Amino acid sequence: MPAPNREVFNSTHGKMLRFIPGREPGSADYQSRFAANKTSGSRRSSSVRNPFISFAQASISSIDTAADPCSTETCSHVSLGDTRLNYGDTNPADAIHRIWDICHEGSCDNTAYSVDTSVIGRVGPNTTALGRTLSLIAQGQYNGWDERVNFVNAIVAVASQDQKWTEASWHHTGGIHGEGDFDDTLWQGHQTSFIGVNRLVNGNLQAFMQVQVVMDPTSSGWCRANAGTTAAITAAVNPIAGGVFGLVGIFCA
Repeated sequence: MPAPNREVFNSTHGKMLRFIPGREPGSADYQSRFAANKTSGSRRSSSVRNPFISFAQASISSIDTAADPCSTETCSHVSLGDTRLNYGDTNPADAIHRIWDICHEGSCDNTAYSVDTSVIGRVGPNTTALGRTLSLIAQGQYNGWDERVNFVNAIVAVASQDQKWTEASWHHTGGIHGEGDFDDTLWQGHQTSFIGVNRLVNGNLQAFMQVQVVMDPTSSGWCRANAGTTAAITAAVNPIAGGVFGLVGIFCA
């Protein structure tokens, strides 16, 4: 049976979880449901609402079944997108760390946030380092500043795991006789373009945060090709705030 405060729906990232309207953080239903689980020290607003339709990434072979451990204990789903993104010479975790600037007391501003980077590209006969822009779009609903810290830390920890770095060469032709020719290299980092974390308590969706990063070109198959990183991601998320995320499961979107 679905938990009373959440529902599963289909999205472009596959199956997702979202709060049933009227049962999200800030509602009377949420206060009564999670009063005993309130994060210590949270400066909580009684009117926290997202200005957009919210959803939490989830997976979802076992969700809403008797086999789902989240139905009886505290646990979290970490979901990774299946698109590999070239973050250029910017460390993917450093780029995603900027969600500190767009996620606030109870929700995230879903306006695209720009992060500068450089990638190898072609200009005429030359390959060179070109300035590009990464666009971060964050969404989330959670209960106060302390939970914001926990979720941002979890997403950045996931982004730090199993990055792929490649050294790309580029060549510049400077004159008809080659007198201005030179070569150089640029290290480029690759990581999934989507990370989502949601936390469930006794089957109820308690909070979530996620980030989508966009910059062409991309390629698919990233999550499944890196399924072996489950242990590293779990190890990165588990210590945050003394294990606040409980049992951590990793899913491909």
